[in-house]
Amino acid sequence: MIPAFDAYLFDIDGTLLNSALDICGAVQQVLSATTERPSLSHEFLKGYIGRHLIELFGDVFPHYSAEQIDRMIQEYRTIYVARGHTPNSDISRSDGSPRRAAGTQGDRHH
Repeated sequence: MIPAFDAYLFDIDGTLLNSALDICGAVQQVLSATTERPSLSHEFLKGYIGRHLIELFGDVFPHYSAEQIDRMIQEYRTIYVARGHTPNSDISRSDGSPRRAAGTQGDRHH
């Protein structure tokens, strides 16, 4: 018998949903708004899926301040939502640390 829990979480991205095009597309939009406008391939960006945006933007722009990176993350989230998705900001904060989701016990990262 399956034990009863208050909440069940399913990670369906890549299994039932393929959001890689929208994730990479939103990142590309953010990158195109920078003065450097780096041209990064879809395959390169896919390698960052599942990691935090701080890593991606920090690797691409090591000379950017934490505030600049945070603005890029906020812009990404705005673009991603406009594409009809919900970012997982309810699970992780912009600094990458886990946030307690409603109805869970303790802090867990997805």
